[in-house]
Amino acid sequence: MRLLAFFVLASALSGCGPPIDQAADIKPDGMPSYDAFVGATQFPYVASMDRREQLLTGLAKATPCLSKPSVEALLGKPDYSRLACPKEPDRKCKGTTWMYFLRANSATSTGSDPVLEVFFNAQDRATWFVTEHVQGTHEVGGLGERCT
Repeated sequence: MRLLAFFVLASALSGCGPPIDQAADIKPDGMPSYDAFVGATQFPYVASMDRREQLLTGLAKATPCLSKPSVEALLGKPDYSRLACPKEPDRKCKGTTWMYFLRANSATSTGSDPVLEVFFNAQDRATWFVTEHVQGTHEVGGLGERCT
């Protein structure tokens, strides 16, 4: 599923298919970076039971178009945040993605780790909550979700 999400996101950001939102200059949102997460984490990493409960309970209440503060209130701070930018230098970033790990075996994820990803558009609205390898969960929203 995560691999599928990557290919859908890559396709959307590369200009194939309809645009997600109007391109905008997206700035880092002040959440931890990947490098900060890796530098502060001992692997293998396992989320605490409280963190796991917050993620699963929050995901059950999640709806498309929530603001970043609302997502943070439901799920807590992400393990890390990254910009969703196309590879072409003349194109602008489309949003951000927040990553929440329930477990990470190493700093270089193989795609088999249980994870929750939240995709945000240029207006910092959550468009898609998607899990991989998290039993009993389902995705909320979608990559093309429109939020006004």
